[in-house]
Amino acid sequence: MLSHEAADYLRDAVASGQSVLVSGATQAGKTTMLMALLDAISHSERIVTVEETFELALHRPDHVGMQCRGESLEGTGEVTLRRLVKEALRMRPDRLVVGRCEKPKRSICS
Repeated sequence: MLSHEAADYLRDAVASGQSVLVSGATQAGKTTMLMALLDAISHSERIVTVEETFELALHRPDHVGMQCRGESLEGTGEVTLRRLVKEALRMRPDRLVVGRCEKPKRSICS
């Protein structure tokens, strides 16, 4: 639940193009909150979503959804979230939504 003031603040933040981070525990309503925030974006804006698995169902005229892919049995073909974000930026989105960022399973510094 949000107060009317908090809802107005978030709606204004999204409408003015500010970045918003939605985080919380499992089953806390993060996806529901994100969908509500996405509804505050003008339908004239291009939205690109990048997700590990598709969860965001946007029915908008200019939405592109991108999904990660694991490696094949041969160990090739993996498409990571990091790579998709780079590719998404080339698509010149007005809004870029990155879903569920988690700590990598293996360290890139080791």
